[in-house]
Amino acid sequence: FRPFFSHFWFFVLIIVLRDFFVTFLRYYSNKKNVYFKTSFLAKTKTAIQMFFAFLLMFFLLTTFAIKDSLKIKENSIEIIWQNILGKNAEIVLFLPSFLMMLVTLFTAFTGLDYLLQFFKARRKN
Repeated sequence: FRPFFSHFWFFVLIIVLRDFFVTFLRYYSNKKNVYFKTSFLAKTKTAIQMFFAFLLMFFLLTTFAIKDSLKIKENSIEIIWQNILGKNAEIVLFLPSFLMMLVTLFTAFTGLDYLLQFFKARRKN
């Protein structure tokens, strides 16, 4: 197993870059008097990100609550779940990573949607 959060930095980087891009695009469009609304898709993205953050915190809370109740001394999330589920731990450990990948892809997609909205609004002006 790789350390649990070792690859999350890549997903977080994409999400942060998308937010910087959208902020810049909104600033630039306002300077050029090109206006467009926040899309339903972008609002949905925010709700999904918040829900995923809740799920991730719940996963971590549950992991360490189980660790404490079983008196597992190790703090590694991978080893905690290996102690609980054995070889089946990979399934539990894969799920947060998979969900993070989906959230990141959806976030990137909404950034492209903003870019398309910008070009449509600019053509109208």
